[in-house]
Amino acid sequence: TLASRIVLTTNNQNRISTRDLKANDAVQQDMQRRFGSYNLLYEHKINQYATATLSAGQRIVSNEDVGQAFLAIALKKPGDARRRKYKVWTDNYQDIFSGNSVEPHVICLLLYQAGNTWARVARRESGITELQRKLINNWLLLIARIAAFLWRGDDSFGQPTATLQGQITTLQTTPTVVNPHFDSGLHRLEAIINANPDFGNDVDGALKSALLETAITRSLHAASAPAASGS
Repeated sequence: TLASRIVLTTNNQNRISTRDLKANDAVQQDMQRRFGSYNLLYEHKINQYATATLSAGQRIVSNEDVGQAFLAIALKKPGDARRRKYKVWTDNYQDIFSGNSVEPHVICLLLYQAGNTWARVARRESGITELQRKLINNWLLLIARIAAFLWRGDDSFGQPTATLQGQITTLQTTPTVVNPHFDSGLHRLEAIINANPDFGNDVDGALKSALLETAITRSLHAASAPAASGS
């Protein structure tokens, strides 16, 4: 509404972000509680845990990182998550923070964090191409979207809670298990770009486009589909 836009504009002028305005939402407080069961301190306010003393294995996670990872992986919109993260707090807020099962959010976040660790080594590998380095440095969320599918074998997060909890345990105890899938994701993304002249001629434009996201999804599902039996 016009009134809400005026409020947002006024608050933005006072350096209050849309994320700040959502900080006290009931769903954000619920996320904080449920992330805690996985030894993760969910930060829905800036510097919320600035003076906290962490217990063994405990980690602070930002609700913005959670939102970006979920938008990129579960909602299959890595371009928006990378270039238009304001959509986490506007257009896609209700889809991301639905109040449903929290395990998909934890999985997406842990995959993204594992990807960041993988990237620190991968960008220094010998023989890396210029495009690969660009993708690692600037478009890790696209690679994470692919790697998540390759590791999990599915785009859906509708599995039983016990199955999702098992994936969380794996990611928390042995996050390097996904490294080969990030390697494959990087090469697959590069191949998709190089195979399409429109993408190759304008890589930056392609990386921001929904067309590339569609091409990624099509490629993943085509590769995972069972071969048709002969008649």
